[in-house]
Amino acid sequence: MNYCPNCGASITGTNFCPNCGGGQQAQPQQPQPQPAPAYVPAAQQVPYTAQSPQYVAPISPLSRTAALLLAIFLGFLGVHRFYAGKVGTGILMIFTVGGLGIWWLIDVIIIACGGFRDKSSLLITQW
Repeated sequence: MNYCPNCGASITGTNFCPNCGGGQQAQPQQPQPQPAPAYVPAAQQVPYTAQSPQYVAPISPLSRTAALLLAIFLGFLGVHRFYAGKVGTGILMIFTVGGLGIWWLIDVIIIACGGFRDKSSLLITQW
């Protein structure tokens, strides 16, 4: 299919545009590249399979065992937070005595479950 170079109307079987009456030779229109979608809906995403490469998130080099022991025995002073590099919240735990024990208990549970992160937001998962 050819398109008029003046107005872009389709031209079939003639050298003149029926829309604008242009007498120039009809030129085939070049396909325009389509921009990539900014968001791909979940229904169109390709699921991971055994053959596809898996993304491995970086993990912290710190020991979860050390963090858990520090949290259990000295958690009310925030020592495990100093170990993870979170100095500001470690100082806050000293002044609040572990958030009156509630913050300390929550940190012990989070570390035991493997959800505790260091200063760089990397998970501390290695025992």
